[in-house]
Amino acid sequence: MEETIGCINSALNAKNKTPHRIIVINDASPNTALTVALRSHVQDHSYVLLENAENLGFVGTINRGIALSEDRDVILLNSDTVVPDHWIDQLFAVAYSDPIIGTVTPFSNNATICSYPRFCQDNAILAGHDVNTLNRIFFEVNGISNIDIPTAHGFCMLIKRAVVDNIGYFDHQKWGKGYGEENDFSLRAEKHGWRNAMALGTFVQHHGSVSFAGNKEEFIKKNLKILEGMYPDYTLRVLQFIKNDPVRKARNAVTRALLKRDESTKKRTNKRVGRNILFITLNIGGGTSVATSSLSSQLAREGVGTLYLTSQPDGNWRLSKYGDDHGMDYCHKSEFPQLMADLRA
Repeated sequence: MEETIGCINSALNAKNKTPHRIIVINDASPNTALTVALRSHVQDHSYVLLENAENLGFVGTINRGIALSEDRDVILLNSDTVVPDHWIDQLFAVAYSDPIIGTVTPFSNNATICSYPRFCQDNAILAGHDVNTLNRIFFEVNGISNIDIPTAHGFCMLIKRAVVDNIGYFDHQKWGKGYGEENDFSLRAEKHGWRNAMALGTFVQHHGSVSFAGNKEEFIKKNLKILEGMYPDYTLRVLQFIKNDPVRKARNAVTRALLKRDESTKKRTNKRVGRNILFITLNIGGGTSVATSSLSSQLAREGVGTLYLTSQPDGNWRLSKYGDDHGMDYCHKSEFPQLMADLRA
């Protein structure tokens, strides 16, 4: 309940120049307290609250929302998200930067191929940063740049009305309560010439799969079989996308900006003595890892920072700050000049 109310509040409070209205649909939630809370909350806030007479699932509910939006573009937003200022403005700027962009998905901490800081992983939001701070940095370094992705992600998904008019709604009969529906929609859009774009300069926080917490795997397994039957090359395309990781440079740009900001703050507050020390290591753990970690801890107490340049199983390199579980990844062939530039910075 707290996450749902928090999501609505973040959407209400976020600053945006783009005209919009917020529609909240209660999908016949069995949580009576949530229903009561929403009915109370809407009395004092400017949004539309609708209640399904019966549970329609994600697909049926978003179709209802899209139909109510008549001739407007729509953004689907999960109730377990937190949005920053200007998120709508930024998504629309990307959507209309190219007439054939049909859907737009932002970065998030928990959104598979759109995840930051660790690619294809569920991440906690970075310590010491809130969604507004992160979104500002994302937009500063990546702006409205975008790339094609194999599928949009339903946690936060802008859809142009022209796409709905072209290919129709989400397929409620096929996907039931959910999982696979945004993939099918994206692939149908692609077949009709639309791009599924990722907004590299926008970040939305996502707690992740709250509404399906109890039976998520069952839904995924069943609907993935349906999806693969309809689009035999889909899984291969996703795996190829993950292997190539075209989002890496955009993630690196954000991490680079965060590292520079952190170093600047420490120097300004006299918490950093001299330059950082670099450890070059193999990613095999063992005694070397223990020794460098111990030394880094000691150096940190003395105000000396340490960086790690670690080989990765795929043959690439990762540059990270002591204590972080993420860093900047570099292709050892094509991105060597960038790695050297970052080490000198």
